[in-house]
Amino acid sequence: MIETVRIMIDFNEQRYEALAKKLSKNSRIGSVEKSVERYLEYLYETVVPAGQRKEIEKEIKSAIRLEKASGEPEIKFSVITLRTEGGNISFKSEKLLIFLDLIKCYRDKVRDWENITDLETLKSLFGKSHVVKAESLPLLVNRFCNNQSVTMIADFDFVNDTVSVMKNGSTEWSAYRLKDVASAAFLAYQKPELHLSERRKIFDEYLSDREIPYKK
Repeated sequence: MIETVRIMIDFNEQRYEALAKKLSKNSRIGSVEKSVERYLEYLYETVVPAGQRKEIEKEIKSAIRLEKASGEPEIKFSVITLRTEGGNISFKSEKLLIFLDLIKCYRDKVRDWENITDLETLKSLFGKSHVVKAESLPLLVNRFCNNQSVTMIADFDFVNDTVSVMKNGSTEWSAYRLKDVASAAFLAYQKPELHLSERRKIFDEYLSDREIPYKK
């Protein structure tokens, strides 16, 4: 499987919104994330010597060929349901692949969501996504363990302030209070120098005795 590194940076919210608004009016430039991605490519090509880049590209192409030959799915996604007093919506998110990522996004973008008036806007905060039809959701849940594309299924219940999750490799739902998962994510990201595996350990340890009964 081709390995990637998730880069997460903190940036002033007002500056981000102003920048995103300006960029949205320029179809050539695109989003803030796309602009940062293009700059990283430029930085990579500027700093890393051509010979080394050539070797890296060979390794990447080789990994892609092996991945295709093994039948490993190239696109992975998580399935998220949002439940509010105004209804619910389920969708595939290509951005959030592990529970910690999901809760980090909730803490940073969704927790103070009183000013958000509709589910579509709320859904957009979880990144690029595609709506899952109501009749398709039970099939995704039932086939979760056998579907290597689905990395996690999560259900946010904003009416009862809970989140339920079925993690990859599990057949059971786990449920938590939103305030507890937000605190777990805060602790996991307190030290910027920590590796992702260390963050996940802090996150999981905090939640280890805070699970609540799952309600369908």
